[in-house]
Amino acid sequence: MASNTINPRRDFTLRDWRCSACGKLLGRRGQGGIHVQFHRGHQYIVSGNVTAVCRCCGRLNQARA
Repeated sequence: MASNTINPRRDFTLRDWRCSACGKLLGRRGQGGIHVQFHRGHQYIVSGNVTAVCRCCGRLNQARA
């Protein structure tokens, strides 16, 4: 693999959906959409337009899956 080629298994930064204000991880982009997980074991895979409020700073964030 060339040094300038990104390995999707190792570089999660391109798949991460982070808060635009504080950088908290909100979800991960995958083939089926954005995977969102909560601390009590709740998990969702969302497709289309996604909106979430950051649990740390309260900022409203939007993404497209």
